[in-house]
Amino acid sequence: MKIVEKLKKELCSLPDGSYREEEKCFRSDIDSGGMIIMYPLFPGIVLSWIKIRPQELKVPEQVEHSLVKNHIIKLNWCRSGRCEMITENNNFIYIKSNEISISTEQARNKFRYPAKTYTGIEIFLSIDEIVENGETFIPYDIDFSNFEHRFMNGSDTQISAVPEKVRNILNSMYQSIEQKVESKLSNLTGGSVTSPNESDQFLINGNDNNDVLVPRLRVLTVELFFLLMHDVLLKETATHPHLLPKQVKVARMAEEILTLDLSKPVSISTAAAQLGISATTLKRFFYNVYDMNVSEYMKKKRMEKASELLKDRSVSVASIASAVGYSSTGHFSKAFREYYGETPLNYRNFRKVTIKD
Repeated sequence: MKIVEKLKKELCSLPDGSYREEEKCFRSDIDSGGMIIMYPLFPGIVLSWIKIRPQELKVPEQVEHSLVKNHIIKLNWCRSGRCEMITENNNFIYIKSNEISISTEQARNKFRYPAKTYTGIEIFLSIDEIVENGETFIPYDIDFSNFEHRFMNGSDTQISAVPEKVRNILNSMYQSIEQKVESKLSNLTGGSVTSPNESDQFLINGNDNNDVLVPRLRVLTVELFFLLMHDVLLKETATHPHLLPKQVKVARMAEEILTLDLSKPVSISTAAAQLGISATTLKRFFYNVYDMNVSEYMKKKRMEKASELLKDRSVSVASIASAVGYSSTGHFSKAFREYYGETPLNYRNFRKVTIKD
């Protein structure tokens, strides 16, 4: 099966999205917000633009190791947020902002987005199709038959920090599509847009400026792979530990224990005892999964909850402080100011609030 047909089938099968085909692209509008748009650019090369707002995205069951069997490689750039998955090889892997993965692995059943928002670019390479149509890239001296050897180095997944030259090209790809999306949505909804799902008439590719968009994406793709093959070497990120699914599960359970009731702080040692591990082990697992230590994570959760509660003028600052685990209003106000750069009252006064009867 050709890569385009394979990806159409997969996107159409997303249980949390609504699939549509258009003249030069195909896409899925995600139920929780945002969309995934795929552009076939060359034989064997499909570019995917991702801007979504779920905490997790379920994927249909895949044929085991189908990417390896079909000689397909995924290049995935995280522009913002964080994407996690447990792979068919039972590996826990993730990429965060300004990292890139090159992989032949698939998610077992879902992707997780801890920040509840994610943006990025993913490029699918069907090496056999590209080589079969090799004359396309001969003028640019790009040999895709050597791509896997150059970047995979015998691994299923390589994760790297993104060099500036590469990041600039990927960001140009992302922004070119984003500008097109926002322009179309603004025209269709009179400038008041929160989601592509607002308009059933929304088209990513009309007969207007989209004739410029796709050629631009092709030029940027050629430039990207020329850099990767001749000018830029990706260095594997050393900060990504290898984690087993069981260790990830322990970290998730710890997070649930610690955040169940923010008004009643739970110590790390208490959470560790409930899980039957040491506090040191819990801290290590937690940091490796959430990319921040427990105290940083809990402060973030408390401040986010407080900012939501401040929208309701009927709730006092003292009550909010107590609701997020502070016994002292003064300590809460100081922590809030350190986090948001302003006091709770200023935050409330200069933002949209609700008043309950």
